[in-house]
Amino acid sequence: MNDINEITDYNSNTNIDYTCESETLLFARKLRYDSTNDQIFLGVAGNEYLLLDDVQTFSLTANFKDLNYFAGGALEVESIEISFTVGEIERPFSARIFPRNMVDDPTS
Repeated sequence: MNDINEITDYNSNTNIDYTCESETLLFARKLRYDSTNDQIFLGVAGNEYLLLDDVQTFSLTANFKDLNYFAGGALEVESIEISFTVGEIERPFSARIFPRNMVDDPTS
């Protein structure tokens, strides 16, 4: 996810759709949480793959900031945070991703 160059759709705590500049990640990706079935999916080129089952808690947030200080104050993605717990494992798993590229705020 560090090579994100565009976020095409973002819904807090539900999904993030993104593209990368990486030559190894040729297709658009989607990370999606299914709260009905407690599952996390990775979508690649329109196909979804189950990443985790029995997800008890899930949080997906993006943090926005004016990183390039251009006039007009448009926001860019400063970081993306994902955290979750699985099954009976009490310790939460989390990651904070800082895109290498300037990525525009998809919500504006």
